Amino acid sequence: MSRNTADFKDRFEGALQAMVDNGAFDDRAERAINAHFLSGAKTPFGIEAAREVVFQAIMNEFLDTGWALFDFDGTGLQEVQRDDEADIFASDADALAYVAKRAAAGSQKHEQALIVHMRDAVAISEVNLATMGS
Repeated sequence: MSRNTADFKDRFEGALQAMVDNGAFDDRAERAINAHFLSGAKTPFGIEAAREVVFQAIMNEFLDTGWALFDFDGTGLQEVQRDDEADIFASDADALAYVAKRAAAGSQKHEQALIVHMRDAVAISEVNLATMGS
């Protein structure tokens, strides 16, 4: 590992630890991130790589439940949407309402998905507005 790569890795790990300390990731997400990097994967270091690990961990827990976090138009932003193939919810809004209801009832898994959805909602709105204006 080159000196620059090692320095960047140290800075990244420090920033990631600060995010964990500040509650940006829960213990499960931290374990998933650590496992990913310890696996020797060739994924570059960076917060986007960490977000992808967390996103995949959350999404994998909800396969075949009628909804999931989906990438919005290849932007890397995630939102709760209905799983069209499962055909459990009539609309994305119904799927989101279900996730919000389960989160309010104390489901940590649903709360995590809702946090990801809400975190990216403003940026998704901005992408939609920009698309409408062009």
